[in-house]
Parts: sequence; structure tokens; C-alpha cells
Amino acid sequence: MLEDYSKVYLLKIPDKPKKNIIDKYLSCLTRKEKNRFSSFKNSRASLLYLAGKYFIKKIISEKTKTPIEKIIIKTTKFGRPILHKPKIKNFNFNISHSGEYVAIAIGNKKIGVDIEKIKPIGMEIAKNCFAPEELEYIQKNKKNQLVIFYTIWTLKESYIKAVGKGMSLSLKSFYFALKGKKIRIHFKRKNTTNFNFKIYPLNKKYILTICTHNKKILLKKIDDIF
Repeated sequence: MLEDYSKVYLLKIPDKPKKNIIDKYLSCLTRKEKNRFSSFKNSRASLLYLAGKYFIKKIISEKTKTPIEKIIIKTTKFGRPILHKPKIKNFNFNISHSGEYVAIAIGNKKIGVDIEKIKPIGMEIAKNCFAPEELEYIQKNKKNQLVIFYTIWTLKESYIKAVGKGMSLSLKSFYFALKGKKIRIHFKRKNTTNFNFKIYPLNKKYILTICTHNKKILLKKIDDIF
């Protein structure tokens, strides 16, 4: 059903969306999803959630000819979203959002996506989550520490989302080695993987990273969604 490549939709969320569009998107959500939308105290967070839910359902609806309101998405015990209805063979997807963007990744093989807005952050987080090899690399590149931090962070997040184990997988059990455009993942215990990683710096304000078994990755930007 899906071509042998991964596709990432990058949705830009406006500050002032049209109410009739919000109502249209909400009409396609389940009662539980609507309650989740209403539970956000931050309006921006609620819009990011809504956009992610609606557009992944829209993509599935177009590919399967299933009415969008009939599509049901559930989550695993590790928090990974999965398609419950309709059943599609070899269909994988993942969602991430930050700031003004939502990233939706789909493919016929395992896939994980993470987008993060670059903002000042205490390096204590790196000490708690990164392997010694990654910390050493950050320390050696003092001028670009913040960008390197978010690069490694999104690589780690995209990987654990792709394998579907969530935070049950220790972030220190594997590490990334970066050299130019080459990205290598190493494991503390014997392990092998044929995942490919793609990093997109966006306007020097965001970093978007995709992890997938596919070698070909297509990025499509969509600006006008509300």
C-alpha cells in the first residue's frame, strides 16, 4: 500500500486559527480525543494536539477511503500511537510537536520523529540523559553546545519512538557519534540496527529528526492548515 520510502509532513500552526476550522477538525475526533483537547491549559498545546490528530486521520482516510470519523487511533502501553481501525498492513506512523510545528511521519517500515524548538536549557539534563561519549562531544564543541544538545536529543527521541519502547529504554543504553553528515548509533550492550537517521535544521530555530528503516525520506511542508 505504501511506497518504499518514508514521508514527513511538517505542519505550521498559526497564532490565530479560524474557529470554523477548529470545529471542523474537532468533529473528526473521538470523545476521548475531544476531552484531551479541552484538558490543555495552553491554547497552543491544544492546537498542536488537534492538528496532529486530525491530519494523521486525514492521511489515513485518503489512503484507505475510510470516512475520517471511522478512524480509531490508540496508544501502546509505552505511549506510542497505533492505528486500531482500519487495519492496514505495513503502515507505521509517528507524531511530534514543538513550538509552532507539528511533524507527522508515515512509512511502510518502523519510524520515529521528533521536533524540538531550540531554546536555552540547563546542561544538567544532558548529564542525566546522555552517555559519556555524547557529553564529551558536547564539551568539545562549546560554541555549538545548544544545537548539539538538541541534535542528540532528537536523535535519541526519534530512535526510542521508532522501536516503540518509549522511556522504558534507557537513554544512556545507546549513544550517537556524529562526524560531519555521518550519524552512527552505538549500544552499550550487543545490539545491531539498520535504522537510518535524517536531521533537518529548520530556520535555525528548530531541529527535526527522523529515524526509519527506509533509506529515502521525503519532507513536505504545509503552512496553511487553519
